[in-house]
Amino acid sequence: MIDFKKELYDALQDSSEIVSYNAKLRGKYEKQEKEFNRERGEWNRKRKKEKEQWDWEREQWNWDRTKWSKKLGGLLPRIKTCSLKMLTKLFFLLILNPRLI
Repeated sequence: MIDFKKELYDALQDSSEIVSYNAKLRGKYEKQEKEFNRERGEWNRKRKKEKEQWDWEREQWNWDRTKWSKKLGGLLPRIKTCSLKMLTKLFFLLILNPRLI
């Protein structure tokens, strides 16, 4: 005949082992989660710092571009026009004197 006390005792032992193992796993999981959250915080801080640096560099570049645009004013279109005139003269010079090539 089945010994119910023995079966109940074994079942309680198994249950106790399962609860103990579950607690160990939960502790290990919580430790991993804390470590991951710490690393994620470091990644976020690093990414934020890099973004601030990029924003600063972009701002600096925009400021420099604006400054030089104001300094040069209408000079660039004049340079382009002069360059075009020089190329046109050179082209006609080469057409008239093919020996220069």
